[in-house]
Amino acid sequence: MHRPIIFSNGPNMYYDDTSNPPPVIRDVQARRNTRIETPTSAHFPQQGSSGIAQNLQLLFAVISLLSISWWDFVTEM
Repeated sequence: MHRPIIFSNGPNMYYDDTSNPPPVIRDVQARRNTRIETPTSAHFPQQGSSGIAQNLQLLFAVISLLSISWWDFVTEM
């Protein structure tokens, strides 16, 4: 069995194991066809106050369609 040799040069240590070279990563088909997609708003919905503003806008639209005043709507809740 081959034993690796460790060389010492002061604080630097060198490892010599020539019988087991590091693996070679080849340019395989799977790596060539891999692409990184930029996330869209479909994956990550927009956060913040815009959702609240849209909900209020929808609420005001429903109230106006029902022909009730905002004050009557609030006081009946």
